[in-house]
Amino acid sequence: MTGETPPAAGQDLLAVCQICLQLIADGDGAVWCRPEAATAERGDRGDQETWSSFTLEEMLAAPDERVHWRVTHERCEPATGYLIAVERIRTWPAYLHWTAHLMGKGWFASTNWDDLILDTLDPTSTQPGLRPATVRDLGHRSVGD
Repeated sequence: MTGETPPAAGQDLLAVCQICLQLIADGDGAVWCRPEAATAERGDRGDQETWSSFTLEEMLAAPDERVHWRVTHERCEPATGYLIAVERIRTWPAYLHWTAHLMGKGWFASTNWDDLILDTLDPTSTQPGLRPATVRDLGHRSVGD
């Protein structure tokens, strides 16, 4: 991430491209997924099949079939499907707002947004995606602590 412009004042989050591993400037990329893939993957199963119909062994062995959110430069991998321009999700309040907004989408539960959030919050993560501009160790306390 060398040679890139530092985040502007008031920006809580950096966007790091999952392809080239460089910072994404405003107007140059997006956080996106293809929700139609969730519908296509479900196929004829519809919403009838739930996790409660599987054994524990089957759930642990099951591949991750959720639709994955991507964070990329437009030039590295053009965003298709549902996209959020990086400049619209650079603060914690904006991230929370988008989470609440997306929860109203019927396809949202079929995505890995929860992994995106948890990785953003992990101060030890080296993964590209949305990263805090200032790393804070949250101590990984349990909810309610």
